[in-house]
Amino acid sequence: MQLPIVTSASNPRDMITRRMALTPEQRKSDLVERLMAEARGRVGADETESVEQFVRRYFALVAPDDIIYTPLETLLGGALSLWEFGRQRTPGKAKVRIFNPTAAENGWALEHTVIEIVNDDMPFLVDSVSMEINRRERSIHLLLHPVVRVRRDEAGRRVEMTSTQAAPIDAIVESMMHIEIDQETSGAELEMLRGAIERVLTEVRVAVADWRTMRQRLAQDVAELEHKLPMPQERATAMTTSPPSRRAAWASCARCAPSRPRAAPRRSAASSATTRGPRTSSSSPRRTAAA
Repeated sequence: MQLPIVTSASNPRDMITRRMALTPEQRKSDLVERLMAEARGRVGADETESVEQFVRRYFALVAPDDIIYTPLETLLGGALSLWEFGRQRTPGKAKVRIFNPTAAENGWALEHTVIEIVNDDMPFLVDSVSMEINRRERSIHLLLHPVVRVRRDEAGRRVEMTSTQAAPIDAIVESMMHIEIDQETSGAELEMLRGAIERVLTEVRVAVADWRTMRQRLAQDVAELEHKLPMPQERATAMTTSPPSRRAAWASCARCAPSRPRAAPRRSAASSATTRGPRTSSSSPRRTAAA
Protein backbone atom coordinates (compact mmCIF):
# COMPACT_ATOMS: atom_id res chain seq x y z
CA MET A 1 0.00 0.00 0.00
CA GLN A 2 1.44 3.35 -1.02
CA LEU A 3 1.48 6.01 1.68
CA PRO A 4 0.30 9.54 0.82
CA ILE A 5 3.03 12.07 0.21
CA VAL A 6 2.90 14.87 2.78
CA THR A 7 4.24 18.18 1.50
CA SER A 8 4.88 21.41 3.33
CA ALA A 9 1.77 22.88 1.68
CA SER A 10 -0.45 20.18 3.25
CA ASN A 11 1.27 20.06 6.64
CA PRO A 12 -0.28 22.64 9.00
CA ARG A 13 2.78 22.62 11.27
CA ASP A 14 5.10 23.41 8.36
CA MET A 15 2.77 26.16 7.18
CA ILE A 16 2.79 27.77 10.62
CA THR A 17 6.57 27.50 10.79
CA ARG A 18 6.86 29.15 7.36
CA ARG A 19 4.59 32.01 8.39
CA MET A 20 6.59 32.58 11.57
CA ALA A 21 9.79 32.76 9.48
CA LEU A 22 8.38 35.54 7.27
CA THR A 23 9.06 39.16 8.06
CA PRO A 24 6.07 41.44 8.78
CA GLU A 25 6.47 43.05 5.34
CA GLN A 26 6.36 39.62 3.66
CA ARG A 27 3.29 38.64 5.66
CA LYS A 28 1.62 41.90 4.65
CA SER A 29 2.46 41.27 0.99
CA ASP A 30 0.97 37.77 1.12
CA LEU A 31 -2.13 39.11 2.87
CA VAL A 32 -2.70 41.86 0.30
CA GLU A 33 -2.40 39.33 -2.52
CA ARG A 34 -5.09 37.21 -0.86
CA LEU A 35 -7.29 40.29 -0.37
CA MET A 36 -6.97 41.26 -4.04
CA ALA A 37 -7.90 37.74 -5.13
CA GLU A 38 -10.97 37.77 -2.87
CA ALA A 39 -11.99 41.23 -4.08
CA ARG A 40 -11.80 40.19 -7.74
CA GLY A 41 -14.27 37.41 -7.01
CA ARG A 42 -16.82 39.78 -5.42
CA VAL A 43 -17.24 42.30 -8.24
CA GLY A 44 -18.36 42.09 -11.83
CA ALA A 45 -16.02 40.97 -14.59
CA ASP A 46 -15.73 44.54 -15.90
CA GLU A 47 -14.44 45.79 -12.51
CA THR A 48 -11.83 43.18 -11.64
CA GLU A 49 -8.83 45.25 -12.74
CA SER A 50 -10.13 48.42 -11.09
CA VAL A 51 -10.86 46.77 -7.76
CA GLU A 52 -7.43 45.12 -7.78
CA GLN A 53 -5.78 48.52 -8.27
CA PHE A 54 -7.92 49.96 -5.49
CA VAL A 55 -7.14 47.22 -2.93
CA ARG A 56 -3.43 47.46 -3.70
CA ARG A 57 -3.41 51.22 -3.09
CA TYR A 58 -5.78 50.92 -0.11
CA PHE A 59 -3.20 48.92 1.85
CA ALA A 60 -0.05 50.35 0.23
CA LEU A 61 1.10 52.66 3.04
CA VAL A 62 -0.30 50.91 6.10
CA ALA A 63 2.15 49.46 8.63
CA PRO A 64 2.21 45.64 8.57
CA ASP A 65 1.35 45.34 12.26
CA ASP A 66 -1.86 47.31 11.68
CA ILE A 67 -3.36 44.63 9.44
CA ILE A 68 -1.56 41.27 9.68
CA TYR A 69 -3.35 40.38 12.93
CA THR A 70 -6.81 41.46 11.69
CA PRO A 71 -9.22 38.87 10.23
CA LEU A 72 -9.28 38.82 6.43
CA GLU A 73 -13.06 39.37 6.28
CA THR A 74 -12.77 42.53 8.37
CA LEU A 75 -10.05 43.97 6.14
CA LEU A 76 -11.88 43.03 2.96
CA GLY A 77 -15.18 44.35 4.30
CA GLY A 78 -13.65 47.76 5.03
CA ALA A 79 -11.98 47.98 1.64
CA LEU A 80 -15.07 46.97 -0.36
CA SER A 81 -17.27 49.26 1.72
CA LEU A 82 -15.20 52.28 0.70
CA TRP A 83 -15.09 50.97 -2.87
CA GLU A 84 -18.89 50.88 -3.02
CA PHE A 85 -19.25 54.26 -1.28
CA GLY A 86 -17.14 55.89 -3.98
CA ARG A 87 -19.10 54.37 -6.86
CA GLN A 88 -21.18 57.54 -7.27
CA ARG A 89 -19.89 61.09 -6.56
CA THR A 90 -20.32 64.54 -8.03
CA PRO A 91 -16.85 66.03 -8.71
CA GLY A 92 -16.28 69.11 -6.61
CA LYS A 93 -18.34 67.80 -3.69
CA ALA A 94 -17.14 65.64 -0.77
CA LYS A 95 -18.96 62.53 0.42
CA VAL A 96 -18.81 61.59 4.12
CA ARG A 97 -20.34 58.58 5.86
CA ILE A 98 -20.02 57.50 9.52
CA PHE A 99 -21.37 54.17 10.77
CA ASN A 100 -20.80 51.19 13.05
CA PRO A 101 -20.46 48.08 10.85
CA THR A 102 -22.17 44.88 11.95
CA ALA A 103 -22.15 41.41 10.43
CA ALA A 104 -25.94 41.41 10.11
CA GLU A 105 -26.16 44.72 8.27
CA ASN A 106 -22.82 45.09 6.51
CA GLY A 107 -21.45 41.56 6.31
CA TRP A 108 -18.44 42.47 8.46
CA ALA A 109 -18.05 43.74 12.00
CA LEU A 110 -15.71 46.08 13.85
CA GLU A 111 -15.47 47.35 17.41
CA HIS A 112 -14.73 50.87 16.17
CA THR A 113 -16.79 53.53 14.43
CA VAL A 114 -15.84 53.93 10.76
CA ILE A 115 -15.57 57.20 8.85
CA GLU A 116 -15.49 57.02 5.05
CA ILE A 117 -14.60 60.02 2.89
CA VAL A 118 -14.42 60.42 -0.90
CA ASN A 119 -13.24 63.80 -2.14
CA ASP A 120 -11.20 65.54 -4.81
CA ASP A 121 -7.55 65.18 -3.89
CA MET A 122 -5.93 68.33 -2.47
CA PRO A 123 -3.40 69.32 0.20
CA PHE A 124 -4.14 69.39 3.95
CA LEU A 125 -6.99 66.83 3.89
CA VAL A 126 -5.58 64.24 6.27
CA ASP A 127 -4.21 66.77 8.77
CA SER A 128 -7.41 68.84 8.78
CA VAL A 129 -9.73 65.85 9.28
CA SER A 130 -7.44 64.35 11.95
CA MET A 131 -7.32 67.61 13.89
CA GLU A 132 -11.12 67.89 13.87
CA ILE A 133 -11.47 64.32 15.18
CA ASN A 134 -8.86 64.93 17.89
CA ARG A 135 -10.51 68.24 18.80
CA ARG A 136 -13.63 66.26 19.62
CA GLU A 137 -11.57 63.97 21.88
CA ARG A 138 -11.83 60.89 19.67
CA SER A 139 -8.84 58.59 19.20
CA ILE A 140 -7.88 57.46 15.70
CA HIS A 141 -7.03 53.75 15.64
CA LEU A 142 -6.45 53.35 11.89
CA LEU A 143 -6.33 55.75 8.95
CA LEU A 144 -6.00 54.51 5.37
CA HIS A 145 -5.72 57.09 2.59
CA PRO A 146 -5.57 55.70 -0.95
CA VAL A 147 -5.24 58.31 -3.70
CA VAL A 148 -6.56 57.06 -7.03
CA ARG A 149 -7.41 58.28 -10.52
CA VAL A 150 -11.02 57.83 -11.53
CA ARG A 151 -13.01 58.32 -14.71
CA ARG A 152 -16.67 59.27 -14.17
CA ASP A 153 -19.53 59.84 -16.57
CA GLU A 154 -21.68 62.98 -16.64
CA ALA A 155 -23.89 61.61 -13.87
CA GLY A 156 -20.90 61.05 -11.57
CA ARG A 157 -20.91 57.26 -11.89
CA ARG A 158 -17.49 55.64 -11.74
CA VAL A 159 -16.47 54.20 -15.07
CA GLU A 160 -12.91 53.17 -14.33
CA MET A 161 -10.32 53.35 -11.56
CA THR A 162 -6.65 53.14 -12.47
CA SER A 163 -3.24 53.66 -10.96
CA THR A 164 -1.92 57.21 -10.96
CA GLN A 165 0.85 56.28 -13.40
CA ALA A 166 -1.36 54.74 -16.11
CA ALA A 167 -4.41 57.01 -15.87
CA PRO A 168 -6.27 58.29 -18.95
CA ILE A 169 -6.10 62.00 -19.66
CA ASP A 170 -9.72 62.59 -18.59
CA ALA A 171 -9.31 60.90 -15.18
CA ILE A 172 -9.53 62.97 -12.00
CA VAL A 173 -7.48 62.42 -8.85
CA GLU A 174 -9.56 61.47 -5.83
CA SER A 175 -8.71 61.12 -2.16
CA MET A 176 -10.40 58.29 -0.28
CA MET A 177 -10.20 57.73 3.48
CA HIS A 178 -11.09 54.90 5.83
CA ILE A 179 -10.77 56.06 9.44
CA GLU A 180 -11.47 53.98 12.55
CA ILE A 181 -12.16 55.91 15.77
CA ASP A 182 -13.49 55.18 19.26
CA GLN A 183 -16.91 53.61 18.96
CA GLU A 184 -19.77 56.08 19.18
CA THR A 185 -23.34 54.75 19.29
CA SER A 186 -25.26 58.02 19.70
CA GLY A 187 -26.92 58.94 16.43
CA ALA A 188 -26.87 62.63 17.33
CA GLU A 189 -23.14 62.55 18.04
CA LEU A 190 -22.44 60.74 14.78
CA GLU A 191 -24.44 63.33 12.84
CA MET A 192 -22.63 66.20 14.56
CA LEU A 193 -19.26 64.65 13.72
CA ARG A 194 -20.27 64.10 10.10
CA GLY A 195 -21.37 67.72 9.79
CA ALA A 196 -18.13 68.96 11.36
CA ILE A 197 -16.00 66.93 8.94
CA GLU A 198 -18.00 68.17 5.96
CA ARG A 199 -17.48 71.75 7.15
CA VAL A 200 -13.74 71.20 7.51
CA LEU A 201 -13.52 69.74 4.00
CA THR A 202 -15.37 72.76 2.61
CA GLU A 203 -12.95 75.12 4.37
CA VAL A 204 -9.96 73.22 3.00
CA ARG A 205 -11.41 73.44 -0.52
CA VAL A 206 -11.84 77.22 -0.22
CA ALA A 207 -8.32 77.68 1.18
CA VAL A 208 -6.72 75.59 -1.55
CA ALA A 209 -8.69 77.39 -4.27
CA ASP A 210 -7.50 80.79 -2.97
CA TRP A 211 -3.94 79.73 -2.29
CA ARG A 212 -2.54 80.03 -5.81
CA THR A 213 -4.36 83.31 -6.44
CA MET A 214 -2.96 84.73 -3.21
CA ARG A 215 0.58 83.75 -4.16
CA GLN A 216 0.23 85.28 -7.61
CA ARG A 217 -1.07 88.54 -6.13
CA LEU A 218 1.77 88.61 -3.62
CA ALA A 219 4.33 88.09 -6.40
CA GLN A 220 2.78 90.95 -8.37
CA ASP A 221 2.94 93.27 -5.35
CA VAL A 222 6.57 92.40 -4.69
CA ALA A 223 7.51 93.00 -8.34
CA GLU A 224 5.75 96.38 -8.29
CA LEU A 225 7.47 97.44 -5.08
CA GLU A 226 10.86 96.44 -6.44
CA HIS A 227 10.47 98.89 -9.32
CA LYS A 228 8.74 101.79 -7.58
CA LEU A 229 10.18 102.04 -4.10
CA PRO A 230 13.53 103.77 -3.54
CA MET A 231 15.50 101.83 -1.01
CA PRO A 232 19.08 101.34 0.17
CA GLN A 233 21.23 99.20 -2.07
CA GLU A 234 21.70 96.48 0.55
CA ARG A 235 17.94 96.11 1.01
CA ALA A 236 17.33 95.99 -2.74
CA THR A 237 19.98 93.28 -3.06
CA ALA A 238 18.38 91.30 -0.25
CA MET A 239 14.98 91.50 -1.88
CA THR A 240 16.19 90.23 -5.24
CA THR A 241 18.23 87.36 -3.81
CA SER A 242 15.97 86.22 -0.94
CA PRO A 243 13.13 83.67 -1.13
CA PRO A 244 9.63 85.04 -1.96
CA SER A 245 8.50 84.98 1.68
CA ARG A 246 11.45 87.08 2.83
CA ARG A 247 11.12 89.40 -0.14
CA ALA A 248 7.50 90.04 0.81
CA ALA A 249 8.59 90.87 4.36
CA TRP A 250 11.20 93.35 3.05
CA ALA A 251 8.62 94.94 0.79
CA SER A 252 6.09 95.26 3.60
CA CYS A 253 8.71 96.83 5.83
CA ALA A 254 9.75 99.31 3.14
CA ARG A 255 6.19 100.34 2.34
CA CYS A 256 4.58 100.45 5.78
CA ALA A 257 7.28 101.58 8.21
CA PRO A 258 7.21 105.41 8.41
CA SER A 259 10.44 107.29 8.58
CA ARG A 260 11.00 108.82 11.98
CA PRO A 261 12.18 112.45 12.26
CA ARG A 262 15.23 113.02 14.30
CA ALA A 263 14.46 114.17 17.83
CA ALA A 264 15.67 117.60 18.83
CA PRO A 265 18.59 117.55 21.30
CA ARG A 266 17.52 117.95 24.88
CA ARG A 267 18.95 120.93 26.78
CA SER A 268 20.02 120.80 30.35
CA ALA A 269 18.32 122.86 33.08
CA ALA A 270 21.43 125.03 33.43
CA SER A 271 21.53 125.97 29.74
CA SER A 272 17.80 126.75 29.81
CA ALA A 273 18.26 129.16 32.69
CA THR A 274 20.99 131.08 30.90
CA THR A 275 19.14 131.50 27.61
CA ARG A 276 15.53 132.12 28.60
CA GLY A 277 16.02 134.94 31.15
CA PRO A 278 13.61 135.90 33.90
CA ARG A 279 9.83 135.36 33.53
CA THR A 280 7.86 138.59 33.13
CA SER A 281 4.27 139.30 34.02
CA SER A 282 3.31 139.29 30.35
CA SER A 283 4.44 135.65 29.92
CA SER A 284 1.66 133.08 29.41
CA PRO A 285 0.90 130.95 32.45
CA ARG A 286 2.36 127.37 32.68
CA ARG A 287 0.00 124.56 31.77
CA THR A 288 -0.88 122.20 34.53
CA ALA A 289 -1.46 118.46 34.30
CA ALA A 290 -5.19 119.09 34.66
CA ALA A 291 -5.24 121.37 31.63
